[in-house]
Amino acid sequence: MDYTISMKYDFKNIAFMIHVRVDIPERLRNLELVMDYYYNQCDNVQFIIINDCNQPDDQLRPLASKYGDTSIFSFLKNDGIYRRTLSFNRGFKQTNRPIVIAGDTDVIIHPSHIQEAENKITSGEYDHMYPYNGLFCWAKEPLVEKFKENFDIKKFEAHKPAKKDRIPYFENDNILVAHPNSRGGCIMYSSELYKKINGYNPNFIGWGYEDDEINHRISLLGKQTGRVENDNAIAWHLPHPDTVRDKHPFYDNNNRLTTYVHSLNKDQVKEYIKTWKL
Repeated sequence: MDYTISMKYDFKNIAFMIHVRVDIPERLRNLELVMDYYYNQCDNVQFIIINDCNQPDDQLRPLASKYGDTSIFSFLKNDGIYRRTLSFNRGFKQTNRPIVIAGDTDVIIHPSHIQEAENKITSGEYDHMYPYNGLFCWAKEPLVEKFKENFDIKKFEAHKPAKKDRIPYFENDNILVAHPNSRGGCIMYSSELYKKINGYNPNFIGWGYEDDEINHRISLLGKQTGRVENDNAIAWHLPHPDTVRDKHPFYDNNNRLTTYVHSLNKDQVKEYIKTWKL
């Protein structure tokens, strides 16, 4: 494959934290695609891969070998329950870089938009950034196969929805618009802010609502959240079989926990985040 590009983006200040549970083959494939993409587009990339699974990490060893010392593979041993928030907090302890990204296994965003978000954090304009405009699109398998030829994200961008179609669940042969104003998938924090808010709330189990809850805490503590407002700044999700909610018994509990945190005032939130260790 020809991975030649005109320039590389320097990510020396950024650590990608990615939680992974290899529950389906597509999960491992997508993780490798995400890592390959950024390693071919950027210099000084650091990935912190937290294997949240109560199983040996044999499936991840080939990736650890492939990327060598540039990435950190950590194993979060647990009771067999998927703990996304604990994974991120575990990953945060593995780096001393000034900016961290809490990312999904399957999400790709153009490095230029990540770098724009980095600049806004470094300048002090924001402590918390979404490096995309809110549009969260699933790329379908035929499109991903074309993307794999040379890791050119323009093959995704060529199929971005028209503004009139930027509504949930708009679909054509190439993409599915999952959300027009997403707050998940790829979130950037200054490390200083991450410590101040005591990271993600470990009381959340599985997935669902944890990104809303942490965003609310950040806002309540007086910090501003920014977005990269660019028509091409889209979060591209690589395909995998759907995760259905009826297989996630903690989803409703996470919803109730979010409602509780939203009922707290600033001082109460400051006390609440002391109830867990980062």
